[in-house]
Amino acid sequence: MRALAPGGVDVTLDAAGGAALDACLELVADRSRIGTLVDFARADKLGVRPLRSQRSAQRLQTITDLYRAGRLTLTVSETFSLDRIADAHRRIDTGHARGKTAVLLQG
Repeated sequence: MRALAPGGVDVTLDAAGGAALDACLELVADRSRIGTLVDFARADKLGVRPLRSQRSAQRLQTITDLYRAGRLTLTVSETFSLDRIADAHRRIDTGHARGKTAVLLQG
């Protein structure tokens, strides 16, 4: 990012936490303009915004309806059987998957 924006950027959204949030801190001068979706434990200490969703059955139904109507697409990058759940977690931990990692409960 430094090569693309040597002077930094105005705002960032952290969706991985850890080192990714650290990179955000280096790129944005005003920490209140950094939002994290995952690293809530560090958000207050660092002065960044924790961005939490408000989960509910109603919101889940709305998302389901959008999907059924073809107005929402989900990308599944990889699927794992339940007996390979440790492999699924390792894949997620790399932070490099594009899309969702799914665990299938039945073959």
